[in-house]
Amino acid sequence: MTPPAEPVEKRPYTAPELTVYGTLAELTQGAPQGPRTDTEADPMGNPLRTG
Repeated sequence: MTPPAEPVEKRPYTAPELTVYGTLAELTQGAPQGPRTDTEADPMGNPLRTG
């Protein structure tokens, strides 16, 4: 029994978006992160990663 929402929830955690949802606390602290899918440029000045 696999609900249709299960693969959707696993996707952000398997993708680089993990840093957005998982280490949100670190993002607020300005911790150096890898490729992220933020809607705005990260504090490090790295280019946006949308996809």
